[in-house]
Amino acid sequence: KDVEAAATKDKENALATFRSWAVAQMGPDGALLNPASSKQIQTLLFGGSANQKTGELLEAERDFDVDVEEDVAEAAPTEVLVTRAEFLEKANAARLREELKARGLKVSGAKADLAAR
Repeated sequence: KDVEAAATKDKENALATFRSWAVAQMGPDGALLNPASSKQIQTLLFGGSANQKTGELLEAERDFDVDVEEDVAEAAPTEVLVTRAEFLEKANAARLREELKARGLKVSGAKADLAAR
């Protein structure tokens, strides 16, 4: 039993070390990386490189559905990230003014002027 307990503790420490490294490399999404998933590890290690036999490029990035454990879910970001273009397209003038104010920029003008800043 002592050996089993030690192995379990070592596995937990290794997983914590791996997740810490993954977060440092990839940001908050690194906490969601599953080291037991061959597809996720393949993408992490070889994403964007060519298959030696077929020459086919592996995807540089992939979206994965993940079951999030409670402690990991609390550490994950809660905001939805959008591109600058999506933000400018969907934000109303009031939201653009909030963003400009937070950045210390001029907040007067039409929506097109605000978006240009």
